Amino acid sequence: MTCLDISVPNHIENIRCKPPYCISDDINANSINHLIQRFGQKHGRGEEEIEKACCLARGSSDIVVMLERPNGKHEYDVSFEDFISNCPTLQAVDDLIRYSSMGARSIHTVTVLDAFPFMHELDSGTPEKRREVNVQCHELIEQILDLKKPKVVICCWQGPHDISTENVILKQLESRGIGSWPIRKKAKNGQMTLIRSFHPAASVCYRTSSYWTRLLLICHFVVAFAELGMPLRHPSWLQDICNKSKEEINNKKQSKEAIESSVWHHLRETLVDPKACRVSYASDTSCTMSDEVNILLRQLFASEYTGSIDHIASLRLIWQEYQHPLKQDVSILLREIERRLKLPIHNGKCVVLTRSIRDIQSAKELESLMKHLQLNATHRRAIVPETHDIFRGLQLLLNEHCNKMNRCEREAARLSSQVDMSIKFGLNIFSPDVTDLSTKIDKLASDRCSQLDETATFISLIPVILEQIFFSMNEVEQSQCYPVDRSRILSIMDQNIRKAQATANITSRAAMRLCGLLTLQTMIGGEGIDGQTPIALQRLFGLTSSVKLLRTGITKMLEFRAMIQISGDKVVASP
Repeated sequence: MTCLDISVPNHIENIRCKPPYCISDDINANSINHLIQRFGQKHGRGEEEIEKACCLARGSSDIVVMLERPNGKHEYDVSFEDFISNCPTLQAVDDLIRYSSMGARSIHTVTVLDAFPFMHELDSGTPEKRREVNVQCHELIEQILDLKKPKVVICCWQGPHDISTENVILKQLESRGIGSWPIRKKAKNGQMTLIRSFHPAASVCYRTSSYWTRLLLICHFVVAFAELGMPLRHPSWLQDICNKSKEEINNKKQSKEAIESSVWHHLRETLVDPKACRVSYASDTSCTMSDEVNILLRQLFASEYTGSIDHIASLRLIWQEYQHPLKQDVSILLREIERRLKLPIHNGKCVVLTRSIRDIQSAKELESLMKHLQLNATHRRAIVPETHDIFRGLQLLLNEHCNKMNRCEREAARLSSQVDMSIKFGLNIFSPDVTDLSTKIDKLASDRCSQLDETATFISLIPVILEQIFFSMNEVEQSQCYPVDRSRILSIMDQNIRKAQATANITSRAAMRLCGLLTLQTMIGGEGIDGQTPIALQRLFGLTSSVKLLRTGITKMLEFRAMIQISGDKVVASP
């Protein structure tokens, strides 16, 4: 399995366990919300920002994740789901929680606090003023912890270096940095376990290619959730991972001389700096390749890589930031190599293999290898950039429409449940509160019906877009693409069709929900103004047209899919 976009070794997966169920305390939850609201209002924060802080703090009381402070670039006027997805740190926390709890928990059900709530940036005021604000922040956190009484706290924050933390409780909850040991400490007379971790942003925002720091962060969360059930004795390899992460941060993984000529080193340096580590050829060399990255990748995939897993994981993390027509495909291949490699354990300790991929000794050796791989100067990238850009744009638009329709369906389902409950409690068309219900339906429909129509129109146009790409590909195939590239394009087209089908399914469910609500509004809303057709009925007609568009689009896509499958069966690899 993967977490934080790296493959997690089996021996770490084996110590995961589902946490026991934690009963929520509504009285304490209301008290905590009141504390946060009062503190936020005191410091002039908006209602939406205060609401997001309350949402993060409303999780179960048995385990708490302590971060440092909110990012000043947060957008608060969005849903809680979008608020999480827009923040790499909170996304990482959610991923860590889901993985470590084996899917039993998420950021929606675990308490996440900031040691400096609502303090976006370090205050530029005097040390006395900053110290006063810090004391107020820590008093709030101490009050929340006293109400929640957590069993485990994952400590991911550090205070400013120029002002020491005066609060005794909060001082114990400070992180000791990446790679610190031991990671577990008891507090409050043994009633609370502290897991000394570090801020997730260190791995996902600043040191994005660091394999060991990500692995250590995963271990911290796995150990923390294990503490809720049956605390385990820390295996010796956990300290090895701490040491490796510390070495990684200090750039002491390997000496530079040991990897100076390795393919891994060349490829890594080329990705970071395209002008660096260029492979040179003699003037009489027949193999002239313009893209060193392509050369090195082919050598990597052609070789039996038995080197260190952290090298290949680090390379894949760097690759995600690199723009290349085959970005997704290469990522899959790198992940497959990473999956094959196991983090070896010998006598309870991590063993890191230092042998690299085959070294490049000379230009002739590289040329010989390229000939063996049957590569030549007429090589072209598998998909031309223009086609790739179209596919990427199409995928982004599909994701955007899919997210909108998911939200639409959830909102409509929530309102439908409210209607059902109201009817069970005696609601009828003569009830005085029926007008309020009609207003809610009208507001939802006015926001979502137009979005649904846009999505249906977009899906109906996808077959036209794909057909244009397909027929254009036929025209330029002989001059720019090999037959194997044709197969690759057909495969990506098929992926887009499947994504469009999934989006259409969600859209149709949202349409059915809205139809039910609009039918009810038509019945209780009376006649239209001046004898005109009621607006709810007009929207119903519009939804019917949208569903017809969806049906037409999906039918054409299925026909096109059958056509490209027949075409794909005729594809053969290039000689």
